Order: sequence, then C-alpha cells, then structure tokens
Amino acid sequence: MQWTSAHMDEWSTSLTGEKHLAPTVRGYQGDVRLFTEFLIDARYGWGPACAEAFGTHPVAIAHEWNILPHLQDYEGDPEARPFTREELQRFLDYADDQVDRAVKSQRRGALAAYRDATLLKVIYGWGLRRTEASKLDAVDFGRNSKAPWFGRYGTRNVRYGKAKKGQPPWRRTQPSAV
Repeated sequence: MQWTSAHMDEWSTSLTGEKHLAPTVRGYQGDVRLFTEFLIDARYGWGPACAEAFGTHPVAIAHEWNILPHLQDYEGDPEARPFTREELQRFLDYADDQVDRAVKSQRRGALAAYRDATLLKVIYGWGLRRTEASKLDAVDFGRNSKAPWFGRYGTRNVRYGKAKKGQPPWRRTQPSAV
C-alpha cells in the first residue's frame, strides 16, 4: 500500500480528534515530513532503489496544508509556561529594586535581597536547576590553569547535576566569565 496525503490527513485526524494529542501529533508529522524528504532527496539514491524494489518511488506526504500549525507560542501547562523576555526582565528588575529598597530603609535584609537577586541571575544565566543552584559553592567558579590564554574566561562546575534513575549526580563543566 502506498501512503498518500489523504492517509496522512486521516491518521492526523484520528490522533487529534480521538486522542487529543496535538503537540505530539505535530512532532509525529514533523518526523514523517523529515523522513520523506530524506527518501526523495536525490543525493541518497532512494528513489531509484525504491522504484526497482517496489515498482514505485517515494513521494512527500506531509505538506503545509495537511500538518497541524502552531496555534500558540506555548502549548503546555499554563502554570508552567516560561517567562517571556519582558516578564523575565521585569522579574529581575523587581529583585534589584528589592535590594535598593532594603539599602535605602537601612534595615536588615539588604544582604539577603542582594544574595537572592544575584542567585536568580546565576540560575537564569547558567540554566541551573534548583538542586544545582542550592549546592553551588564559590569553589565551583574558577579559571582554567591549563589554558591561561582564555584570560578572564574560566569554568563553572556543576557537581550535583540531575541524575538518571539509580545513577549518581551528573557532573558537568560550563565555560564562564570569572
């Protein structure tokens, strides 16, 4: 049986209509599109090979008109949606404002506000997880003594990265300006 665009439509409709899997279906459709593009690309020679073996050649079946469009920027849980750039900037500005407010009031808490604002920027800047950030220490930042030509650029070590089930924490090193 040769798959056609009609089969693609039918398959997509069954997955979205019956199982409500729009983001998953879009991924499936992308996989089918990429695979068929690979098959019909003349550089790989699959067209003649398929014609010889099956008596027909591969065709593209996923097109702009039969795949699901992205209707929203974020389709996951609305409560887990990432900040937009503007929201993130407002959030970090608010953390900086809390430091200024604490310093101007000359009460306790300025150092804690400064720590929190700095930690939020570190988490964002290096893409750290909660546990990675909580176990971060000053010794995790440093220059690479074996590469002095990098100047002020060094490394940041994550000693307690996310572990796979049953495995120890994953360690990694990230380039960093120190």
